[in-house]
Amino acid sequence: ITVGYFIKEVWPFASYLPFFAFGFLVVWHMKRLSSTVVVVAYILPVAALAAIDHGMTWLIAGLLAASLIAIIPDLKASRPFLFLGMISYSLYLIHFPLGIKTMNVLMPRVPELLHGGIFVFLTVLVIGAGWIFYRLVELPAIGWSSKVRLSDVPRKDAEK
Repeated sequence: ITVGYFIKEVWPFASYLPFFAFGFLVVWHMKRLSSTVVVVAYILPVAALAAIDHGMTWLIAGLLAASLIAIIPDLKASRPFLFLGMISYSLYLIHFPLGIKTMNVLMPRVPELLHGGIFVFLTVLVIGAGWIFYRLVELPAIGWSSKVRLSDVPRKDAEK
């Protein structure tokens, strides 16, 4: 087994690590550097990596997202983005089983002309389901966890 086989086959998420690392660096340096420096130093290498490793769709999506973040810094503070940030963990949990799996089932069975509409519908559905999951599961869990006081939990070394 080669390292390349391990990275691509055994642990398929490894191919996304450079994107995460570059994204982390962009956010970390965003306050210190101008948008132009961020784009040149970070976004272009990631774009090249995306095009080589994942194809043009990833390149276009990544460049569009990076451009919006770099050009409109206040975009992150807008109400829609704050809302998505608030429910982001619930979206993370719900998007694959509800959005991706449903899309995988529907897309081969409907005419290609309807694919865009299905994508938009499922995006709205996943965001709605993510908000419901946030309200019914995540918020109560946050409340319950705030009631746990570590001083009430017996320590292992105190039992001896």
